[in-house]
Amino acid sequence: MLIVMCGTNGVNAADKTIACKGEKENIFKKSALSLDKTTMAYQLILQIESGECLATIKNIKYDYYDKGSNKDFYTAEEMISDKVALNGEKLNRYYDKFRTNTIDSINGIFNSIDVYLNGVKRREGAAEAEAQRTTTAAQTATASAIPLIPLTASSP
Repeated sequence: MLIVMCGTNGVNAADKTIACKGEKENIFKKSALSLDKTTMAYQLILQIESGECLATIKNIKYDYYDKGSNKDFYTAEEMISDKVALNGEKLNRYYDKFRTNTIDSINGIFNSIDVYLNGVKRREGAAEAEAQRTTTAAQTATASAIPLIPLTASSP
């Protein structure tokens, strides 16, 4: 389930910017006796510039109950950064579910925006390509931000 909430407070007509909060429920494993899931909350910023829509997702947080911790909320830096999620060149078994589901969710959000603006999906695996080029997710203050990916709007 994907929920995106935009209000008039998040719209800046002068900058041609829209800021929204979104939530997505990710189910990692489901059985008759247990349910392993998280709710991923994020900030989506859309900026229109030169006929393109620049989409950014940042401030990713997870609502996840972990039996071994007293904490229920985790930032992306704590769960999916290279420093935490990689063991050498291989994904750590515990964190791989967060990293994989986050990239899949972000690709889904970008693809939905792409289809909405262009009528068809034009960009295949955009977030994955950007994630492969980024060496560390925690290098900047907005470390959970996915780099700006242009989505071309079609003319009517």
